Amino acid sequence: MTQVLDFWHVTEHINQAAVALHRGKDARQEWIDNACHDLKHKHGAALEILGQLQGARENKLGAETRKELEAAITYFENNLGRMNYASYRKSHLPIGSGVTEAACKTIVKQRMCGSGMKWKHSGANDVLTLRAVMYRRCLGDILDSPRQIWCLQTQKGEEIAITQILLLYIQLRSHP
Repeated sequence: MTQVLDFWHVTEHINQAAVALHRGKDARQEWIDNACHDLKHKHGAALEILGQLQGARENKLGAETRKELEAAITYFENNLGRMNYASYRKSHLPIGSGVTEAACKTIVKQRMCGSGMKWKHSGANDVLTLRAVMYRRCLGDILDSPRQIWCLQTQKGEEIAITQILLLYIQLRSHP
């Protein structure tokens, strides 16, 4: 399964690290704008940005700026394989988590988190499977099987299996 790192979270790290690359506000904003644009549209941009961030280690920096720079470098190093946004966009995959969060709220939270509701793992799985099948009807016969599994962790860390229809539902809603 393809993992996509939320684009907005990446841009937060770019914004924080920009101070280490450019002292002037205008130059810093221009670098941020270019980095975000390249990241979204250019193949290999995440690796280029990582190189720029690593190069900024040579700059004379204050302790807080250096800390933010190192945090951004670590973030990029750890997540480089999930930042292929140009490819994701070409494949019509969502690059932000907002659509996913909205679908989880619509399909999961509204049904499972009502006043006084308590669920056992098996009961929650059954209800969520039925709910996902209900949403599947809105999509027609796109899937081979309504029982493809996707795991979602609850607040207590328990895994509840729900059908992969959520992912397809999200993709179709974000790219009509």
